[in-house]
Amino acid sequence: MAELTGRPQPQIFNTALERFEEAYTLMEKLDGKFVELMAIDASGKLHPLFGAALTKILSEHPSMEKVSMSGIRFANIAQERQGSRMVPLGKDLAALMTEQREDLVIMRRQLKETIEAFRAVIPAAEKGQFAALMLSGRAGFADKIQQAVDLIEIYGLRYTRGCMTTIAATMQVYPAGLEWLKNSSR
Repeated sequence: MAELTGRPQPQIFNTALERFEEAYTLMEKLDGKFVELMAIDASGKLHPLFGAALTKILSEHPSMEKVSMSGIRFANIAQERQGSRMVPLGKDLAALMTEQREDLVIMRRQLKETIEAFRAVIPAAEKGQFAALMLSGRAGFADKIQQAVDLIEIYGLRYTRGCMTTIAATMQVYPAGLEWLKNSSR
């Protein structure tokens, strides 16, 4: 918008690019945390009441849109969805974490593409030619940004709902499974 008013501010692009790169790095850290959590889950045994409650909640939860880089196209102001990306959250805790991690891998790949598209348009922004480039349709930057926003929204909602199901299962069986808290010195 600054460029359209005759006052280009290319430094905003560099700052935004830095934030995208930071998000990419943080997604890598989150992936490491998923690996840790999945190892803990694999090495232990779920409390049977918690496992049953979570399985029931997940089986009754409506399907949700899943992160995907296919079946969606942005052009002008219309958004076209091809096929259904609605899938269940998961059948159990291990499946839930696996799906959250798989979605994160897709998000990182998309973010890497967005960062590359960002770098490609910065020279135009520095010359005050960003708006003309975008309006010409010769750059894929706009589509990548729209796709990133869409996937972040989908991932955030799906991840949060998955976490909420585990909280609900924990609350349903409380205090079962939390006996270790009484003996903990933490």
